[in-house]
Amino acid sequence: MKFDRTFESHLTNEWRQQYVNYEEMKTLLRTAVENMPNRRDKSVYEEYCLNFQDEYFAKLNSELMRVNEFFDYKMAEARRKHATLKVKLLYMKSRTSGQVVGAVRGLPPLADQPRNLRKLDRAYAEFYFSLVLLKNYQQLNYTCFQKLSDKCNKYFPSPNGFRWVQRTLDGTSLYVDVVELRDMIIEVEDIFTQYITDGDRAKAMEKLRVPPLTQPISTDYVFTAGLFMGLFIVSSVVCAISAYILFVSTNQVFIFTRMFRGSFSLMLYGFSLVGNVYVWQSVGINHVLIFDLNPRHQTVSIKLLSTASFFGYACVLAMLLFIHHKEFGVKDPLYFPLIGLVLPLVILLNPVHVMNFPARMGILKCFGRVLAAPFCYREYV
Repeated sequence: MKFDRTFESHLTNEWRQQYVNYEEMKTLLRTAVENMPNRRDKSVYEEYCLNFQDEYFAKLNSELMRVNEFFDYKMAEARRKHATLKVKLLYMKSRTSGQVVGAVRGLPPLADQPRNLRKLDRAYAEFYFSLVLLKNYQQLNYTCFQKLSDKCNKYFPSPNGFRWVQRTLDGTSLYVDVVELRDMIIEVEDIFTQYITDGDRAKAMEKLRVPPLTQPISTDYVFTAGLFMGLFIVSSVVCAISAYILFVSTNQVFIFTRMFRGSFSLMLYGFSLVGNVYVWQSVGINHVLIFDLNPRHQTVSIKLLSTASFFGYACVLAMLLFIHHKEFGVKDPLYFPLIGLVLPLVILLNPVHVMNFPARMGILKCFGRVLAAPFCYREYV
């Protein structure tokens, strides 16, 4: 049971479908043990064990082939990217040292030559992160296959499990290429230290740092998400009841919906984003790669839920103030719809390092690039 929790917490969500079906194989073993005939009937018992082991190891070979094919594909991709990054680094160093690019022996022309060292810095950091994930994928799957073969030996005493590990599992690239993968990680660390950070290994490892794969979700986010989600649901019910009782004409409903359509859109967008991120992470869609996010600082769905619930609660409070403005002595309630629009803008522009400051600065940087794009000259080949 302990390894089950470790396996589930360490796997990469984007590759979830590519891991060995550990639970399915365990269920197959458990079912076979439950249906096992009495050992006193030796011939029937031995025949049952042999038939099941043939079926079990055939299934295990199928799983191994699928996992190994994915690992081979990722290793080939890592080799190509590693070679490309080294060529780009040589181009960059030859350019900064004043050499002619064509004078560097053995360098093919590249269409996407890096313009500055910062982009190459980020490319190497992302590549290092992918190598660490691939190493974790190799270790988890190899351990899974060993565990499954040991469990078969435990319930069906025979040397078949040990033979399968030695003859089949240890002969695949899942085991053979682990040395190459480890050397590639070390080489990337050395290259990054020598050429990107000018020999400062502490600075290099800080930039290449990979967050713990089992990093738990903060209880603060869970508490705030539950608190604001509960307040949002309760206030939404109160708002719906108040509108149903106090709005006596269709004109009032029309004005209310027109004034708060921006707030409705903001709430719909926020909760839709939470649902999308949760589904993407659950089914293994690599949205981090699709949207070019930093894998070291990606936001999980529970953080998005706390933010969306907070904004939703603020918008519903503005609606309640609009509906009950007479009870608060407010003559003109037309300013209340601005709360749901101004509050997110104020938080977005807040310079204090709170409420996901890096994410807010990333959004502002993206908006700035979009607004500045028409004024920047671009030369197309």
